[in-house]
Amino acid sequence: MAIGAPPRHTEKIQLATMPNEYFLALALEAVKKLDWYIGYKSESGFLAFTKSSEDSWNEEIKVLAEGQSIRLISECTGGQLIDWGKNKKNIDRLLQKIEELKSKLCPEVIATLYEDLKPNLIPAHECVLSFPTPTLYDKVVESFFSPTLRQIAL
Repeated sequence: MAIGAPPRHTEKIQLATMPNEYFLALALEAVKKLDWYIGYKSESGFLAFTKSSEDSWNEEIKVLAEGQSIRLISECTGGQLIDWGKNKKNIDRLLQKIEELKSKLCPEVIATLYEDLKPNLIPAHECVLSFPTPTLYDKVVESFFSPTLRQIAL
């Protein structure tokens, strides 16, 4: 359960063998399968929004490539101060859907997914996505805990 203004959950994924571009293609496909809205997409990441339901309150999902890793951030967009675990659930649902797609698609199909996306992506050097500016609460919490780092074989 995240508490903050706004509450958010962040995870960093180390990519073992998969290029960032292919992970982003799988993640965008996963977002479509989850029926979330895609608000912005570039060669280095994207921004999506969950739909309002009992499991979600229109959170903002940001996926950004940084070197050989990917940072995933789910952040509440409303005025709530507690997310009751919804942001972590969003990241878990996204990663689960990515794993499901990866197990069904061969590397050549994933490469084709990216090549089909590429003409519609904003170039990385023009990308306006960035990490959220840390709040005082974030700095205090980070002094006790660091963001979750997952090792997955992608």
